[in-house]
Amino acid sequence: MLRGTEANLLLLAILKQRESSTRPMLLMGDFNDEISSSCLEQLIAGNVFGMSDSDIERLIGYYRLYDSWNLFTQHTEQPNLSRPPTHYFGAKTSVLDYILLSQEFNAQFLGSLFEVSDYHTENKHLINSSFDEDGYSTDHAIPCVTLSLRN
Repeated sequence: MLRGTEANLLLLAILKQRESSTRPMLLMGDFNDEISSSCLEQLIAGNVFGMSDSDIERLIGYYRLYDSWNLFTQHTEQPNLSRPPTHYFGAKTSVLDYILLSQEFNAQFLGSLFEVSDYHTENKHLINSSFDEDGYSTDHAIPCVTLSLRN
């Protein structure tokens, strides 16, 4: 319940900022859950009760954020890509860290200026760590995107 409340407050701050500025938006961080979870999906407008996908795009597309992994995989020519994990707990991996982008980075939006041309995670400190260098580092891999100007 707390995570859902925090997500709602974050969404309100995003909407307020977006309303007062015409600048593109980027939100990134450790969300401690899958973005499709019921408490977080509102950040990407993944499920608005009673609205179709086309209605969501038409009515709230300007305020919607998109998962950068999904934007990347929409345009890649590499089939069967699997999303790299961002969190490791023993042998179990999961995705808890995200980069969310506004429609200006969505190549399917006609007015977009950029597209996500690469997505990877920085995880050397977890996969091949050296205590001297990585002893106090995070237990999360860091998602990274490359944004390219659209042609």
